[in-house]
This record gives sequence, C-alpha cells and structure tokens, in this order.
Amino acid sequence: MRSLIILGLLTVAGDSRALKIDLLSLDIAKKDLGSQGWKGGDTSKAHTLIQEDGLVMIRSRYEPPKSADAIYHAVEWNVEDFPWFKWKWRVRKFPKNANIMDSNRSDAAAQIYILWGGMGRKGYVVKYFWSTTDSVGQELKQSRFLAGSLWGIVLEKMGTVGEWKTETRNVLQDFEKAFGQKPPGKVYAVGLLSDGDATLTESEADYASFEALTSRDEAIPVTTSLTDPLNPVMVPRK
Repeated sequence: MRSLIILGLLTVAGDSRALKIDLLSLDIAKKDLGSQGWKGGDTSKAHTLIQEDGLVMIRSRYEPPKSADAIYHAVEWNVEDFPWFKWKWRVRKFPKNANIMDSNRSDAAAQIYILWGGMGRKGYVVKYFWSTTDSVGQELKQSRFLAGSLWGIVLEKMGTVGEWKTETRNVLQDFEKAFGQKPPGKVYAVGLLSDGDATLTESEADYASFEALTSRDEAIPVTTSLTDPLNPVMVPRK
C-alpha cells in the first residue's frame, strides 16, 4: 500500500470537477494488513481484510477481556489542498451501554482517527465516532490524549446493524474549529478502532472506501505520478 503524497497540480485539463484520491488503498490479495503498512493492533485477528460483493474492507472487532488497540497507516495528506475526507462504515455489533463521555464506559463501535504532529512535535487528533448512546453532534475534547490534543465528534448513533453509512467531513474545518488554528503541516497517519474494553462487551465494525477530495461535489479519481518526487503531477486514473 502506498503513502499518499499530495503536492502537485489540483486540476485536470478540460475538467473542472473536484478531484479525489484513494487515501488508503486495500489489496485483497494481501490478506495480512501488516504487510500493507498498517501498524498498532493485532492485524491477524482483531483487524482483518475481507471482501464482500466486490467491496474490500477492514473488519475491526473487539472481544473481552483483551485491551482494544487501534491500527494506523502512515500517509502524507495535505488537508489544505484536499480538505474533504469520505469513507464508508457499518457496525456489526455495538458495545453495550457504552458512552464516550463517561471514562468508565468510553467505548464506541466504530472510530476513525486523523493525526498531525509526531516525530517530537505536539500531536493533534481529530476523531469521528459511531456511538451506542451519545447523541449525534456531541463533541469530546481531551488535552492529554496519548497522541496529543484530541477533538472528536459523534457522527452516528446506534441504528441498524449491518447498514452501510457514507460520511463526508471537511477535516480542515473540523481541525480549525477544534483547535483554533491551522493544522501544523500534513496529516501523518489515519487510524481506526472498534472498541469495547471499558464495558467489556463485544464490538465490531467494517470500514471501506477511504478518499481525500478537493470538494464535497462530484469528484473524478486521479493518481499521483511520482517520477519526480519533488514535483508530482495529478493525472486522471485509467
């Protein structure tokens, strides 16, 4: 799996539509997520790669009494150029009586992390939740999160098990709202987690189709040409 490098042209000749790039490509031929650059949690059991009806996805699950560990993939994502983030997720099992605002019950069936900083710099995390009991739009802020300052928002609450939801967020706006400043450089990693270790109940969700976009409008896919790493050019994907 490649890291995303976004440094080049933001238009494709003859087409004024928005552009999009596969942020985290998934290769079903490589069953082990660890071999595709994912790090952190157990990529052999707790986080696995599957395919269903042609859609390749990551299945993340928690089974008590283990600890829940997120997995992360390194990227180089300039949200100034590609501020929109789009993905699909569905919950297969909700942790019981979970509430992210209560430290004793702070589980969520599906979570996406976006991380800035690292390498000795102050870290910032924007996090999106699919919750059991928290209301949609509810926000969480922590100044002493493991990776730095964290801001999160609930995008979905409960709902039908197994139903896919598509989310589209302006990550740049979310960061500025959360921390009152511009992002400190590029996003260096994206992570995900299905969590149940606070309530000690099972949790499971699927994640797929991760895209970075220039606009929320209809977008055309592009790839990056890295023959000149200092000046990559955006070209239409065949």
